[in-house]
Amino acid sequence: MVLAVVAVGVGALLCVYLWGGWAERARIQQAADEALSRAAHTLGLRFVPRSLGSDPSIAGKLDGFEVSGIASSGDGIYTRLLVAAELRIPGSIVVGSKGSWLGLTTLFSDEQTGDPAFDALVRVQGPEEWVRASLGEEARARLVALVDRGGLVRDAGVRFERAGAITEAATIVETVRAMVGVARDLALGADSVSVALAKNAQHDSMAGVRLRNLQALAKHARTSAAARWAVAAALRDQDAGVRLAAAALASVEDGTGTLLDLAADPTVEVEVRAQALRSLSSDRPDTRAIGAFAAALESSEAELQLAAVRAIGASRASTLAGRVLTLAARLEITPGFGADETLSAAVAETLGLLGDAIAEPALLQLLACQSAAVRCQAVIALGRIGTVRAVEPLLPLSKGLIAGHLETLAREAIRGIQGRLGDVEGGRLSVVDSPEPGGLSLAAPDGALSLVQSRKP
Repeated sequence: MVLAVVAVGVGALLCVYLWGGWAERARIQQAADEALSRAAHTLGLRFVPRSLGSDPSIAGKLDGFEVSGIASSGDGIYTRLLVAAELRIPGSIVVGSKGSWLGLTTLFSDEQTGDPAFDALVRVQGPEEWVRASLGEEARARLVALVDRGGLVRDAGVRFERAGAITEAATIVETVRAMVGVARDLALGADSVSVALAKNAQHDSMAGVRLRNLQALAKHARTSAAARWAVAAALRDQDAGVRLAAAALASVEDGTGTLLDLAADPTVEVEVRAQALRSLSSDRPDTRAIGAFAAALESSEAELQLAAVRAIGASRASTLAGRVLTLAARLEITPGFGADETLSAAVAETLGLLGDAIAEPALLQLLACQSAAVRCQAVIALGRIGTVRAVEPLLPLSKGLIAGHLETLAREAIRGIQGRLGDVEGGRLSVVDSPEPGGLSLAAPDGALSLVQSRKP
């Protein structure tokens, strides 16, 4: 009897508990349904109430985009919203939180906008030019807010899903409007891709964004009117990196003037100034560029000196050979891998490119450097401009049981000298590779330079 009473009591308690849970669930569902209904009315959308076998939903158009949503109570309560933009947003565009799964489709692809804060939070995949054109300043802010709520972009639609019911109509209205705003941004509105890129290149507050939009214009719409307009504006940009990029796209006169200003401005980052010097190199440099190269050779910044030396070589600016030699005399030739080594190698290469035999003593000195990179460049240069005097120092470098890179270069350099010199004051040049010292002759009977390998009996 007692057991029966206990069983009845437990059953009653269980019924009360289950009834309470069901009633609470029903109350939440009703609140969610009412919130969805009021949101539909506010947004001007159609509301379909809950019926047997179907959940309440909303549908219709807002600002030209198809909007749909559902408040589900199937296996679990959740709210799902969609703003479809087929034919207006490329289906390959995928946007979501860096912490979301989106997972494998964007694991190895993430377009950078040039806005560090945005790029740290949001992962974007899609056509470079479309992504950069559509993600202006306001668009990035809207996307960050949407992604923070859990929204994403995929399959030509802006999507949102939240576990649990949304019982506040204002929350649904705000979310739908944010989603439509993102869809409008990604669809570019009335602007073409090139016009949107040009606007971002001029007006965005982030220099990195302006730069990437300018680069995208140059890559995808370089000859467009929008590109010309953007380049003209970018030449006056407050950021030196943007001006540098614009100079490469501008007319020769406008671009050269900007590059000269950048190279000479001590307030500009050294890396940008160095790139400006490299960009000034050409087959026919004008006197202003040559002046900029000469000034950079006197700089205390090794990076500027290096850029100037390489620009002089690329431009074949032979009038600056003497200044390059002066720099070579100042260099400390040391072992190891540092700025001096890189600069010394560039000096050797440039002296060879300038083609002036006056550089031979300096190149012979560089042969003594412990850096293989410097010695290789000195050997190549001597092959271009060296005289008989260079052959004997090159000869030991050409030996080896197994010809390495340096040995091969030395042999080619000796052959290069032979090809240039031919007759030498009535005799001809002959080089004999022998174990005896002085394997050099200026009057070989055959009249030709020969490089004879040692033969052991």
